[in-house]
Amino acid sequence: MGLLHTSWQKTKIQNIVHDTPPFSVYIQASGQTVEAVDQFLYLGSTINSDGRSTQEIHRQIGIASGIMGRLSNVWQQSRLSLAIKLRVYNSLVLSVLLYGCETRTILKTDERKLEAFTCHASDTSSEFAGSVV
Repeated sequence: MGLLHTSWQKTKIQNIVHDTPPFSVYIQASGQTVEAVDQFLYLGSTINSDGRSTQEIHRQIGIASGIMGRLSNVWQQSRLSLAIKLRVYNSLVLSVLLYGCETRTILKTDERKLEAFTCHASDTSSEFAGSVV
């Protein structure tokens, strides 16, 4: 049976502290110092040491906004029903926007930014407008 090997270049440690500055942590294992980081990407989401998610929410809004722009021909398509447009919006835009939100710390200001995006997205097409929010 093989032994478990640790990649010390990939091994990181992060101290997550809410409302206080993170303190430095030095850990050594097997004679190797593990690097302490303030943020890292985990399963597609940025995890910050301050415990807040504002930066990640901004990133998700940017990605969702790009998707909305690339789908502009869908929103302008008069042959597509409102139901189809809503399904496209929910599956391609809203799912990206809200990815991982259940695990984030969302402040009131973050919530307002998410709401502002959905309101702006609903204004993309006059037919689409009243049914998204």
